[in-house]
Amino acid sequence: MFESLLLAATLVIPPPEAAPAVAAAKADASKRFGVATELARIERVTWRDGSLGCPRKDMASTQALVPGWRMTLVAGKRRLDYHASESGTVVYCPPGRSEQPLPDSKT
Repeated sequence: MFESLLLAATLVIPPPEAAPAVAAAKADASKRFGVATELARIERVTWRDGSLGCPRKDMASTQALVPGWRMTLVAGKRRLDYHASESGTVVYCPPGRSEQPLPDSKT
């Protein structure tokens, strides 16, 4: 019984407006890594540009603020960081590539 309570206490339920981004991130993780994941953390953020805080050298991005989400999925002991825009773009951000977002402008 204690184990059930512990699992329930760590379950993260996304805000309704973030549910599509979370679903897209989980689908990407399943396809990319072949794992089932759970949402461990989600926060509303404002990305500094269109790279959604995960720039690539071979990618140009818009130079405008982008409201969105930063989330962490877990699969066993593996942690997967995903960044998303409110408009639906979701990107996996590998370790070492993530940039800090601005505070959320909507809260």
